[in-house]
Amino acid sequence: MGWQSADSMRLKASSDTLLGLLDVAIAKHDEYAKLLKQSDYFDSAQFYFEGLPTPVGTSKTDADGKFALSVPAGKYVIAANSSRDVGKDTESYFWLVLVDTTSRPNQSVMLSNDNMFETKCKECVQP
Repeated sequence: MGWQSADSMRLKASSDTLLGLLDVAIAKHDEYAKLLKQSDYFDSAQFYFEGLPTPVGTSKTDADGKFALSVPAGKYVIAANSSRDVGKDTESYFWLVLVDTTSRPNQSVMLSNDNMFETKCKECVQP
């Protein structure tokens, strides 16, 4: 067994302590990132979309993004979502738009960046 000075033993103890604290900091940072991701999810449109009731009607867009949906006269909320891959990320888009077909049965609705879920537009439905 080799001889170690008191300074080298204190240095090793300090180094071990520092490494232990670094491990704790990394673990806490990972926990924080996980909680932040959960918080973002609960504040997102996706959270609300998962609990929507059964739709009265459904439709898919064509190659130009146009769709048609026939429903009886009344007040409805159009719930639409889309996503696209951008590099390694996926962007998600959500709309909840109030439509009243009572007075205008054949009206057109444009879903755009201006009436997405997060915009709080006048015809947008916010929980």
